[in-house]
Amino acid sequence: WKPMAAGSGSALVGARKRSGTPGPTAVGVRKVKDLQEPRRPDFLPKAVSAREGTAKDPSKKTLSSKSKLTLALPVLRILLILAALPSAALVCSGLSQGRREKISIFREFLRHASSLPALPLPAELLRSPPAELLGSWLLSDGKDLLRHNFSLKLSEVPLTAAMLGDRPDPDDKPQLPVASNDIDEEVPQDLRRSRFYRALLPLRQLLPDLMDRNSTDLWDRGLSGRLEVRLPDQRLLLHHVLEPLRWRFASQGVISEHVLARLCYALRPEGGPWDGSLVSDCEHSHSSPVYLPWSSFVGGGGNEIEVVVRSRMDPYVHASEVTAGCSNCFSEEGLPLTGISRALTCGLAEGSLSGRCFGRPQREFQAAGFAALSLLSLLSASLEWQTSGRRPKAILILGLALSIAALATGGGAVGAIRRWLLR
Repeated sequence: WKPMAAGSGSALVGARKRSGTPGPTAVGVRKVKDLQEPRRPDFLPKAVSAREGTAKDPSKKTLSSKSKLTLALPVLRILLILAALPSAALVCSGLSQGRREKISIFREFLRHASSLPALPLPAELLRSPPAELLGSWLLSDGKDLLRHNFSLKLSEVPLTAAMLGDRPDPDDKPQLPVASNDIDEEVPQDLRRSRFYRALLPLRQLLPDLMDRNSTDLWDRGLSGRLEVRLPDQRLLLHHVLEPLRWRFASQGVISEHVLARLCYALRPEGGPWDGSLVSDCEHSHSSPVYLPWSSFVGGGGNEIEVVVRSRMDPYVHASEVTAGCSNCFSEEGLPLTGISRALTCGLAEGSLSGRCFGRPQREFQAAGFAALSLLSLLSASLEWQTSGRRPKAILILGLALSIAALATGGGAVGAIRRWLLR
């Protein structure tokens, strides 16, 4: 027989179990309930500990980004459909109906111009217009200082693309009536021109003291000029009393010396005589007379005053009204005017010109619509791929087809095929 070792896991059979005698509590050992945090008094603010703030409830599950995207997919699809509606409208009709309307209005004016006087002359002189008109300039400051006589020559300018601030487009229907378009027979060639009287007056002859002394005293003398334009038989056609020099606001609200640079009149066909301060201007949104700052006028090489007399029915004036002044802002080469040349005839702000004064062609709007639909298709395919994990081949093929349609339409291929089929 061997005694059982201490800590053995089994007891002897038939042995009587003794109840343990409780011993004294060890010094320094606290009960479990005594280790709990003391209760916080009600009058103290409830502060959340860092442990309580950062603890996570294991019973709550967070949504993944994929699940969130899946839930938001119906809303995103609705937004894509709403964004596709304007693009579809561009493809179906385009927003370029304004170009067709403007060209139609301008052509209709030219078509009926044969019965309207396109020269600023009385009716009896329209059949054989004189080669020049007689002009005079009288300068005074309360008494006559000088008188200068000159002549205004008859000029003729064809309706070019540069003059109209636009260029013909193969898809235009109707066509822009420029002089170089021989296919268009509805508008006669002799009507595709602008005829007017023009003179360039040297500033030294009109204001000799200004060019000799270059003194600012002249702006304070109250100089007055009277312009007269007469027919060859000495009948008065136009008269205008104005100031050749003015104090005017320049840039940044600074008052500076301004000098007369250009006069342009659009006369009605009744024959006159007309008061130049009451007749129509030649350019839309650009009033006459035109004054320029003296420093920039001389610094830019200006030494002449331009005087132009047109008919109210002149194609140049009508094109300016149809295009809201855009056609007056281009040079003979078709480039946007700058500097003094722009200030003389153009009333539009810098950067507002596109070279299409009658409006953009319809194919450019349709190409933009196809491009927008293609982009929306690719976005829809990307959403489908992110949510389902499958590549939407049909949507990708549709986006590629729309991209090809945008390139073909913008390049004019679709219009060329349509014209070939309609021949």
